Amino acid sequence: MRFKKLTVANFGPFKDTEVVDFTKADGVSIIWGDNGRGKTSLLNAFNFVLFNIVRDRNGKIDNFISYINIEGFKEGNYTYRVSLDIANGTESYKVTRNLVLEHGVTVPQINSDVRTTLSVSHNGIIVDKDTGEHIIMSLITPEVSRFFLFDGELLEEYETLLDENSPTGGSIKGAIEQILGLPVLTYGFADVKTARDKIATTATRIAQNDANTKIYATSIVDYEAEKIKQEEDRDRLIRKRDDLLAKKKQIQAEIDSTQKLRDLVARRTNIETAISGLEQQVVYLRAEVVELLKGSWKWMFTPTVQEVVDEIDSDISELKEKEVVASAQDKTIAYIQQAIDEVFCPVCDHEATEAEKVKLQGKIDFIRNRTVGLTSDEKKKLGADKSRLTALRSYLGTQDRGEDVLRKCNTINDLLVKISDKQEHELVDVKAEIKDLIESGGNEDAVAQIMKRAEDCGRELQITEDGIKAENAVIDDLATKIEKTNRKLIQVSQNRDVKLAGKRKDFASSVASIFEQGIITYREKLRRNVECDATKIFQAMNTEDDYDRLEINDNYGLAIVLKSSGELVPKSSAGWIHMVAFALIGALHKNAPFEGPVIMDSPFNRMSTKNTANMVKALPLISKQVLLLPLPGEIDDQRTRQDIGDSIIQEKELIRISATHSKIKELM
Repeated sequence: MRFKKLTVANFGPFKDTEVVDFTKADGVSIIWGDNGRGKTSLLNAFNFVLFNIVRDRNGKIDNFISYINIEGFKEGNYTYRVSLDIANGTESYKVTRNLVLEHGVTVPQINSDVRTTLSVSHNGIIVDKDTGEHIIMSLITPEVSRFFLFDGELLEEYETLLDENSPTGGSIKGAIEQILGLPVLTYGFADVKTARDKIATTATRIAQNDANTKIYATSIVDYEAEKIKQEEDRDRLIRKRDDLLAKKKQIQAEIDSTQKLRDLVARRTNIETAISGLEQQVVYLRAEVVELLKGSWKWMFTPTVQEVVDEIDSDISELKEKEVVASAQDKTIAYIQQAIDEVFCPVCDHEATEAEKVKLQGKIDFIRNRTVGLTSDEKKKLGADKSRLTALRSYLGTQDRGEDVLRKCNTINDLLVKISDKQEHELVDVKAEIKDLIESGGNEDAVAQIMKRAEDCGRELQITEDGIKAENAVIDDLATKIEKTNRKLIQVSQNRDVKLAGKRKDFASSVASIFEQGIITYREKLRRNVECDATKIFQAMNTEDDYDRLEINDNYGLAIVLKSSGELVPKSSAGWIHMVAFALIGALHKNAPFEGPVIMDSPFNRMSTKNTANMVKALPLISKQVLLLPLPGEIDDQRTRQDIGDSIIQEKELIRISATHSKIKELM
């Protein structure tokens, strides 16, 4: 069986007509979607179109009105439609289910104001409603569908399979055996037992007319009457147990709803904290920009200041050069004057003659006539230029911060965009979800009462299960007494008809025994096959060196076996339990009499990144057609494409139009 196309209109967050085309190829389809965008609504769309079931946020069934799109409702559209195109071998089917108003209702307020309609076509020909329902049940039943259309809740339920005395585990076991085709044998066994009991009743009536066997026949009649009464009491307890299991699931849904409310409140707080942090960053950055702009005139006028500094530097250099030359000439004059005054040359100690003194004096005059020192004005200018140069150079030390200012302004703009996105999208969405939960009865203060109800329900469930076991023990004891009395009756009877009836009963009992043994043999074979296939899938995901294989129990619960000791892992983490449950689901698909698609809504919570990646790798192993509905970030999109890229046939995403309106788009 393959799903070809799902179409929804005005259903949940899908205001418009949205289509999921599964294509003809084998592989994995992925539809990414954030919280509140419609992943669970898609899963509910399958349940609605196939089984006429939807669930509200508290897990209550048949709250059809809650799935009318809010925007559509406000615009006067009080209906929705879901259709599913299915292929099963060479046969094709189209199942369409609509929500419509009851006659005379204009605006629905409660579920009785609406009703659902069903249309089924087989190979293009529309069939009547009863035939349509029969076709759906022949394709997939609600009990079987839980292993094809599931979310993380199913994986969490798996832990009950490990407790072989758990009522819930027994219920899931029945659903598992229905997938594996065991009911064909069990129904046959039931029919044979009914035939055997009828033959036995006939034999007892014949024996009551025989004086030799009347006392035994009367005892058998009494035993059978008591057995029927005990079976009625047991069946009543079984119905009660089923009701309690449904009640327990509803209470758990209320607990989950309360938990979701707490999670949403925490998420709102985190978003508000994040917004506050981003706003604080904006404040800091703006203050830094203001501080930078205070001295901006310095680095803005740096080129002009540099030109002035260069000009002053040139002037100072010229004046200093003139000053240095004048100083050197003064030293030369002083040196010659010393030779004149002291008669002796300071270099060679030669005594200067009068003629030489005159010559030296002439040299001094020549030098003095050629040397011009700094004037008074030039000396003042040199001092002033030096002071100006020192002041201007202090400005040249200011770094140009223009790029820093621009970068900080860009960062501020990016932060403002993030703040706007969180305020207008994330915060608005989470507040809308909180409001919806509160309006649908969510209340954190009621948690204690809910937990008390869960405890009371669990206690009553255990008492009921104990009662069923006690009734079964009494029934088995009565069956043994009937069998022993029957054997005694045959032994003492000389009546040919009684003996013939006894032989017929023995034959029917032998046939029933064959069926019973066949069920045991077939069940054991199925368990071994499931154990083997689940181990292969588990080993493909396993990251723990000492985890060797899986071992199955009577409930089809699988436990991890240690390689080092051969012992069972006594208490696995929630993440490992999820992986084992996932392996079980894959093994069930491999061993079921028919194949079908697997639709998975966010099954990866409570799992490590590494185990999640390994679980994603195993997706192609569990079914030829898989639809995965993950949260963004729940699995690594790049690694997923790398690990199972060849098996991914399409990727879509749920796009937010508004808090109550989503669309399904191809992932670009």
